[in-house]
Amino acid sequence: MKKKRFDIEKFWKGRTQPASVKRKRSQRIKELWLSGKWRPWNAGKHLSKSHRLKLRKSNVLRYSDIRLRKKVGRNVKKAFSESNARKKIDIAVTRYYREHPQARKERAERVIRYFKSHPLAFKRFMDSGKNPLKRHIRTKAGFLVRSSGEQKIAGWLYEHGVHAEYESRTLFLDGYLCTPDFLIPRLNEFIEFYGGYPGSWKKKVIKNRLYKKCGINLISITPSELENLDKCLKAIRR
Repeated sequence: MKKKRFDIEKFWKGRTQPASVKRKRSQRIKELWLSGKWRPWNAGKHLSKSHRLKLRKSNVLRYSDIRLRKKVGRNVKKAFSESNARKKIDIAVTRYYREHPQARKERAERVIRYFKSHPLAFKRFMDSGKNPLKRHIRTKAGFLVRSSGEQKIAGWLYEHGVHAEYESRTLFLDGYLCTPDFLIPRLNEFIEFYGGYPGSWKKKVIKNRLYKKCGINLISITPSELENLDKCLKAIRR
């Protein structure tokens, strides 16, 4: 006679898991993780569409609890506050992308396919998820931007009577998803501000190459050029 599989979900349904059980399980997972033996339950398994939908709904319900989201945020912040942990993560990510050179492009293609078939998800992504830094700086024109550099550019445009739209269009260019910072509808010209963080130079090179290849009019601005916007943006004055 075939042994019936134990259903852990059914067992805990309607019950409260004791704190001692949670601690033991957490400790065991940590031990497996540190020894390199930890393996996710779904590794290498093909999940059906109904199963994936069920997991998605479960995650949504779980993270709708604000206390849980705060707790997860505190744990992540604590982990990244240790310089050694950051270095390990950075090394692991770098090694992965070196061993899988096509991984970035494949991921970008999957994202593009998903957003094309889910316009509402794309709208939510553009509202808050495009950048870990949400729009929080108000400009003279009244809309919010993500950085002080973008605020200066928006202020210059407003003072010179140039109507501009902020992150209003997303372009699919040669397998990449690009959202220029500003669009000047009158001239059909885009403005990109590249910040001073370490990856900005690489981002600038890739984006400028894509825009040139696709014949898109672009004005790129770096932090050192913010003090001389009259010269950088003189082509779009009225």
